[in-house]
Amino acid sequence: MSENPIDNLRDIHLLTTDALLAELVAGRAVAIAAGNQLSIASDDARAILDWYRRNPTKWTANLNAGDTDAIIDLIGSPPPEDTTVLEDATAEGRKVLRLVKVEAHRFAGLHLFGRSTEAPDRFVFTTGKDVTLFEGANGSGKTSIVNAMVWCLTGHLLRSQRPPELGPIEFPCEITQPDGSVTEHLMSSITPMPHSESDIPEAGQPIFADTWVELTFADDDGNILPPIRRTQSRKSNGKIMEDEPDLASIGVDPIAWRIATTMPALLPFLAVGSASQLGQAVARLTGLADLVDLAKHAEKLTDRVAKKSTKDLEADVLKVAAQYGQAAGDLQTAIQNYTEMAYEGPNPAVEDENAKARIEEVSVHFSSLKAQAF
Repeated sequence: MSENPIDNLRDIHLLTTDALLAELVAGRAVAIAAGNQLSIASDDARAILDWYRRNPTKWTANLNAGDTDAIIDLIGSPPPEDTTVLEDATAEGRKVLRLVKVEAHRFAGLHLFGRSTEAPDRFVFTTGKDVTLFEGANGSGKTSIVNAMVWCLTGHLLRSQRPPELGPIEFPCEITQPDGSVTEHLMSSITPMPHSESDIPEAGQPIFADTWVELTFADDDGNILPPIRRTQSRKSNGKIMEDEPDLASIGVDPIAWRIATTMPALLPFLAVGSASQLGQAVARLTGLADLVDLAKHAEKLTDRVAKKSTKDLEADVLKVAAQYGQAAGDLQTAIQNYTEMAYEGPNPAVEDENAKARIEEVSVHFSSLKAQAF
């Protein structure tokens, strides 16, 4: 374990997610609080838990019929023999990145709006030293350049005297028209104010949105990594939308970005005993939230199987039983007409435990008759 408490949290995360599930899937006991142990004896439960272990992206996803069917199909199957801990990209050594360039387009406080049909030259800032100091008067853009970085990485904006807020938040903006009338428009909190009258929409229509920020990092060896970009625009219905950056492309956990950006800004606004973004982030970091997500998904799946899937399967069973009864009756009629086709023993009932084996015996009987006839 590291002396750094954040590293310790990461170590716990690695021990409590896939490694923990691998032990339980293998049928081994895992020590929990107060000297107690947890183990799973049911083969069905261990097989299903292994499905969850190998599909962690499903834990926070919506239920779908395909996943429900996949889990139902596991019932009756033995749990896997191989419970090797799955490879975890976060188990790699500590990674230190250096910001080498910030580019922004129509980001409020850094960049002008220009015209909707003609944007100004993009804002470009490059760093040349290991430490960069920003100095300037109020309103000169110090916070804006930091916000551009934070927003690109996390989707949040740092605000004075209040917690960080999400970038897609809009506010009503009042604009005085040349004729003296006042119109109201929704406007994104990161969109610069248009300077051209031609870009002011009709009353009640939102202000045009077209913002992006791109960050470029270098690794310890000075290698330039693929730039990451967050973009904000409007859908055809006028709603704000954002395209998130591919943080996985540079191999850093999204929680690591938040530790150095929005989490410190949340500290003054935490209320003891209440849910907070900081607490949620720590839960993610330790892996506890992952296990909660798994439990919630499994609970929803259980409810779906009990209320819907079980009824559907029971209906299918009745349908198959009716089809089987019809086929068995047709077979008996054929045997009565052609007694040389008869076989020993009765037809198996569809609910018999040995029905499958008995049907295979009957099938072999008719295959032999068919071979003799040829």
